Amino acid sequence: MSTQTDLLRKIDFFEPLDQKIINKIADVCIEREYSKGEHIVKQGESGLGLFFITSGRVKVEVDRNGAKAVVAQLQAEDFLGELSIIDNKPRSANVICLEDTRCLLLTRDSFSKLINKYPEIAIQMAKALAGRIRAANEKMTQPQQHAASPEAAPAPPAAPAQPVPVASVPETVSAQASASKASDNGSNSDSSAKNKLRDFLVDTFNFLYTVKALTRFSVAVVGCPVSVRIEHPGAETLQAVVGDVKIALFPAFEDQVLGIDAYEEGDFSATILRPPAAGERPEVDVMRFSGHLAADQSARLHISGSGDLRLE
Repeated sequence: MSTQTDLLRKIDFFEPLDQKIINKIADVCIEREYSKGEHIVKQGESGLGLFFITSGRVKVEVDRNGAKAVVAQLQAEDFLGELSIIDNKPRSANVICLEDTRCLLLTRDSFSKLINKYPEIAIQMAKALAGRIRAANEKMTQPQQHAASPEAAPAPPAAPAQPVPVASVPETVSAQASASKASDNGSNSDSSAKNKLRDFLVDTFNFLYTVKALTRFSVAVVGCPVSVRIEHPGAETLQAVVGDVKIALFPAFEDQVLGIDAYEEGDFSATILRPPAAGERPEVDVMRFSGHLAADQSARLHISGSGDLRLE
């Protein structure tokens, strides 16, 4: 097991995680071996989970109406299949071994159980997915290379990442937020990269609730230009910054306050996702705020354990 732990520690995905969490992940990972030319993932089939390559090399190949294109090459210490963790859709690409390859597989079921104990993994998953999205967007804006073949080019992201569609969930808006809802609707049509990243992170966490990977925690996703602080931090509260988007994670069904401090004038948005309590309807609660803050202005968002919101 120490060998698996050592291999996982080398992979960038796990770098920020505590050694205890790495050990728990190693306990549930399954070792898989593949021969040259064998598929790890087949386009159109369901994914098994998240693969971490420990040795060997693979290519990511997309087949569109018989026309095949290599979009990436991956090797030891890379990972793939991250979208199969949070959705059950057919895979969008083939992953084929260019040489004998070994992987560690973290299944969706094991992943969900781990997140409920260690929500830090959810934060790291969101960062990894957002990184793939940014890299894919950057690659799309780069000038085309005329002479290089796809396999000779530097490896882009593991797969063409697309935002995961939001499941049908009710939207709860408090009285204080109702006045700002119109401006929030306007922001939905904003095609800026920052808003796309924010929306993608909301979608990602929403699907983590759908697969019951986050049953004990609420998540706040707050857009710029603000900083966010949890006013009642504890052993199970977490904060992270992904790009310009701020994430706060805290126990559901407990009162919490988020301090929102503007470092320049501009619009901000906050989306709070809360798992259903026992006896409630099964859908996730999604609550949204938006507004405008002047430079150095602050606001406090009160979130009750029952899901009521108040902005002051």
